[in-house]
Amino acid sequence: MPDDFWTRRRDNASVVYAAILTMNGIILALSWGAFAKIYETIGTPHFSTFLKENGVLDKFLFFVSYVHTSQILALSVSAIALMVTQFEDADLRWQRVALGATIGFGMYAVKQAAGSVTVMHDLIRYRAIFDADKATRAGSVRLIRPETDT
Repeated sequence: MPDDFWTRRRDNASVVYAAILTMNGIILALSWGAFAKIYETIGTPHFSTFLKENGVLDKFLFFVSYVHTSQILALSVSAIALMVTQFEDADLRWQRVALGATIGFGMYAVKQAAGSVTVMHDLIRYRAIFDADKATRAGSVRLIRPETDT
């Protein structure tokens, strides 16, 4: 960015940072929809036990925490960068560092949020395995005791 982006036209820099801050907030809010679905799927009766027995429950929970942390960090960096822009005496190198950090952390948070789709696919696969296993066990019980079928 040219020097006058931060010096002569400080309001333009403020608008850019406010837009990035808003975008990071929206991404965080939208991710909570995915997080809620992940928690809902994990929390169904007996499925969480199945995930724990297969050693993946903690990985799913870690993923949600990690993505949430990266998004909070991106939101915080963009808020701090917006504040740094308001200081007229701040060296332009700090302004550029703040812009680079804001864009970098924002892109990383978006990348992590996009990973929620992969996690949901993995959960669907595990759920299909769990349901098939449950149906197999239920079917084998019927084969052993056919007199209970009516």
